[in-house]
Amino acid sequence: GGDFSAEGLPPRSGTGRHLPGPGLAAVPPTGHPAPQWRKAFDSLEKEYKDMVSGIDSQVNKRLAALKAELARFENDGPPSYPPSEVDSVASGEAEVVETDPECSG
Repeated sequence: GGDFSAEGLPPRSGTGRHLPGPGLAAVPPTGHPAPQWRKAFDSLEKEYKDMVSGIDSQVNKRLAALKAELARFENDGPPSYPPSEVDSVASGEAEVVETDPECSG
């Protein structure tokens, strides 16, 4: 694909934000940013901060939910097993399991 920018229209960023047109230096010889570039930068910076803040908020909500769920499991104590299963596991005896003769070729 080529550059399909329309003549006379300012370039656009990937998010549809208008950028200052060609011929305008972001930092002219005065050493201070051009007002158009400053405005574009400030807009982008605000959008970025809002996006990061939203992501942080979502992450914090998810972490709180996961920590609460973990706390419920920790308070339940260890799982309980019927005595017969505990005895066979503790003694190291292997349990014989019936298999389907058709599947064990």
